[in-house]
Amino acid sequence: MRFTLNHERRAPMMAPIKVVAGKEERLMGADDGEPMTEEQAVRLRVLCEQQDLEFDGNLTRAEAEARIHALEEAQD
Repeated sequence: MRFTLNHERRAPMMAPIKVVAGKEERLMGADDGEPMTEEQAVRLRVLCEQQDLEFDGNLTRAEAEARIHALEEAQD
């Protein structure tokens, strides 16, 4: 018989969130310091082109997420 520890069955944890003024903000997660994902790069490039802004391809995941959020807010 094999005993399984609880941590062996757990699904990966999501980054914690906090609610600020009715909006959820993700707190810094484990991989937020990694380079932005391809999906983030595509979305950010489109937003930059739409707003005639320079695209920065050297952002981290967290920086890209914040930049995307800011550009989407500016469109509204």
